[in-house]
Amino acid sequence: MAQCGKYRLLYKIAQGGMAEIFAAEGPGESVSDGGAADSIAEGGLICIKQIRREFSDDPEFLQMFEQEARIAMSLAHPNIVRVFDFETGADPCFLAMEFVDGWDLKKILTTARDAGIMVPIGFAFKVFRDVLAALHEASSVMVDGVQRTIVHRDISPHNILVSRAGQVKLTDFGIARARGSSRMTRTGVIKGKLTYLSPEQATGGEVGPSTDLYGLGLVLYEMLTAERFHRGVSEGEILASVMNPPSCEIPWLSAEINGFLNRLLAVRVEHRFASAADAAASLAELALPPCSISDAGLFLYGLI
Repeated sequence: MAQCGKYRLLYKIAQGGMAEIFAAEGPGESVSDGGAADSIAEGGLICIKQIRREFSDDPEFLQMFEQEARIAMSLAHPNIVRVFDFETGADPCFLAMEFVDGWDLKKILTTARDAGIMVPIGFAFKVFRDVLAALHEASSVMVDGVQRTIVHRDISPHNILVSRAGQVKLTDFGIARARGSSRMTRTGVIKGKLTYLSPEQATGGEVGPSTDLYGLGLVLYEMLTAERFHRGVSEGEILASVMNPPSCEIPWLSAEINGFLNRLLAVRVEHRFASAADAAASLAELALPPCSISDAGLFLYGLI
């Protein structure tokens, strides 16, 4: 297949509204621009995310893309997909990322739903706990010598990857914000993600760590019920649900777990957990069935 900068594309993994994703081979040399100890082994698989040309041709997008890619490269955590390299001068521009041999959570949930299988509660909370750890890591990061809080802005099943071994990783840090800078987005490109918007995003308000926690709450609800929390046959109906949500009580769960969900999915920001650390502390008090990485891998092996 074709070259993409210093990388050789092997096969296409997926295609979306913003990018095409390929498995690729690395150059066998360090690709960090900050001197960090990140390298791609000779012949090792990586993931290349090629941005669609209509975005790559937008100078405003490119400026934000470069800024956010540098921020993403500063994130190093077992539950975050590592960004090794990026290129804005290429045609099209791209990110070079860690390759995760597995599936995104969207495919897992769709496959389980089609098979009539409920996601085990232990697996659902393992995914939740691991993404929570990723958000906690992003809450205090040194970027170019400055302490920053990184907000993902696009927590959804599509951006949560689960490896064949059951490891959970959050991807696309910063890319949602870069996409949001584009004039294309202002004309309505967020259409497909309406069901995962927070009330403050739907009204153009300020986003923060609690916005990501709200998104993660939506994902948890979907894993536990096999249904999206915000539903509707039109964009207007979905937005109405975001602003005036239904009850998130799940009858077969304990009052404590339902209370936890209620706090995650509160409409008013001040009624939610203030941080991933606060949510993790509350989660530790819940009586939940355990789920190890091997348990998660066995569930996936039997499903996919």
